[in-house]
Amino acid sequence: MKSNQKMTIRKLHRWIGLYIIILTLIWITEAIALPIFFGSGLPTVNDAIPAPVMKDNTAFLSLEEAMQSFMDQHPDGINSANEIDAITYFPNLNVYQLQNRTRYFDWYIHAQNGKLIKYGFNKSFFLEKQGLLRWLHPWIGNLIQFFSFLLTLLLIVSGFLLFVNSFLTQKAQRREL
Repeated sequence: MKSNQKMTIRKLHRWIGLYIIILTLIWITEAIALPIFFGSGLPTVNDAIPAPVMKDNTAFLSLEEAMQSFMDQHPDGINSANEIDAITYFPNLNVYQLQNRTRYFDWYIHAQNGKLIKYGFNKSFFLEKQGLLRWLHPWIGNLIQFFSFLLTLLLIVSGFLLFVNSFLTQKAQRREL
């Protein structure tokens, strides 16, 4: 490989490195700032399911009873039962999880007495779905993801060429001796 090609590949690596640094800064800024703006003042839950709740001999609440008990407590972040778009029961934990997936809010209630155990803004799910500027518009995040894929591919190929070239250069130098 000629020295011009090496210099071109090294410059390319520098620019790709700058792109990665900028993406990392965007990601860190989003991880810190976005939950404050989109979390509506709720604490964050980060996909952490609460510890198992002890079971007693009382009967489990039906889905309707659990929902009614939940709404009777007037939890933060919700105004009506219509805002709940997903309910999951964890039998091993004895817990219901209620979710508003459009606002990334989670509430966990006890499956037997209906008391609110934990609630908040699901920061990790939000960053997974809306990170890298997808919260501005989905095509922006998709464009960033596409260019990241292409640049990573280019970085791999050019790095491989530099790696192989070092061995070919050493082999050529040995032949000259």
